[in-house]
Amino acid sequence: MPTLRITANHGYEAIPHAINYTVGDQYGNAERNTTEKRVFAVGRYSVTSWGGGGVTETLTPTEPRTESRALTIGQRIDGDTAYLGELYHGIDGWDSATEWAFSTAEVAMLLTAAYLVKTSVSANVAMTPPTLASTGMSYGSMTTDVVLPATEVAMFLTANATNLWVGQDGTTPEPDPALSEARGRQRR
Repeated sequence: MPTLRITANHGYEAIPHAINYTVGDQYGNAERNTTEKRVFAVGRYSVTSWGGGGVTETLTPTEPRTESRALTIGQRIDGDTAYLGELYHGIDGWDSATEWAFSTAEVAMLLTAAYLVKTSVSANVAMTPPTLASTGMSYGSMTTDVVLPATEVAMFLTANATNLWVGQDGTTPEPDPALSEARGRQRR
C-alpha cells in the first residue's frame, strides 16, 4: 500500500478492496494514485476510502453496537459495492416487548469524489410477548419411544491367571517341585 500512497490507519478490522480495472495500468500509478484512491477498507460496520483526505461511511444506528445490543451480519463485496448489515433489539432487552430492528447499508466505492456513496435501509418487527393461559410454574414429563437399529458389537479380552502364594512372613516361597508334580497327576 505504500506504493499506492495509502497508509492503513482506519482503526478497525477490515477486508481490503482495490478497484483494479483502470485501462493501461491495473492498479494505477504513483501520479494517478494521488487523486484516484483505489484501495478501500471494508469492515463489518464501516467502509473507508483514502480519497479526498479520507472518508468513512458507517452503518447506522451505532448505539446498538456500542451498547452490545447488535449482531453485525458481516460485510459483503460485490463488484465495487460493499454491503453491511446488523440486527439489534431495544434498550430493555432482547426478550422484552420492544421491537427487533434490521439496518443495512449499500456503499458504492468510487475513484473520484465523493469516493463513497451510502444508501441506508432499515426495518423493524414488533415482538409482543405471548399471552399465557395461566401464570405460575409448570411441571411435567414426556416419554418418547425410540427404536434404534441393530448394531454389531465386538469385544476383545486378554486373560491372565496367576497363582501367588504368600507366606505368613509376607515373602513368596519358592514352589515345591514335588507338590507341583503331585497336583499335575491329580488333574490327569
